[in-house]
Amino acid sequence: MLGHGFTDKPNRLITTAEYVNHLKNFMDALKIDKASFLGISLGSWVATKLAANHPDRVDKVTMVSAWGRLVAKPDMDSPFFKEVSRTRLSAAANPTWPLMEKLFEGLIADPAKRLPDVLGIRLKIYSQPDMSQAMANIFNGLDYSWTDGFVTDEEARRVKSPYLIIAAVDHKDIFLECSYEYAKLIPHNRVVELRGASHWAQWEAVEEFNHVNLEFLRSQ
Repeated sequence: MLGHGFTDKPNRLITTAEYVNHLKNFMDALKIDKASFLGISLGSWVATKLAANHPDRVDKVTMVSAWGRLVAKPDMDSPFFKEVSRTRLSAAANPTWPLMEKLFEGLIADPAKRLPDVLGIRLKIYSQPDMSQAMANIFNGLDYSWTDGFVTDEEARRVKSPYLIIAAVDHKDIFLECSYEYAKLIPHNRVVELRGASHWAQWEAVEEFNHVNLEFLRSQ
């Protein structure tokens, strides 16, 4: 997404509305009329805004660590969010291997599954000269997005696409709470509860995730 990975890093706050427009424009540029999406955390928020407001562009959506509901608005002064923010900003300002290891503690619970290749890719991304400011803009943009960019009840109810909602039940957090919130509102959804996983359930419970997700995508 814009500002993330190896995309351009505009020096301004980036809101969820801008992520949605960026995604839609990307599809237009590649002449992709309609697609299915795997949305992880912020990606699930963006995919759902797209599904609610541009239903003709979305086939199916798989949510992992669902986010974007007002019930899941983080307390900016909470120890959890302060630690997430501090870790990400520190890693982008001073990208080192120990900081990548610390960052991935919050994404992949099992240390054995934090593969060096994955950490190495993130280290390379964070080593870009404009990444430190970009990360600050990303976090500040997320804070701003909660004022008017969260997924409303009305938006969730008008989603027409089938949804597969992955709930990492061993990781009690705002993302799990948000998963069940979406399940109450999105008309056509199925919740699958995975154990032994944290924020990246698609990575830690890969065999079960692949099975249920491929079944979902292939179904009529």
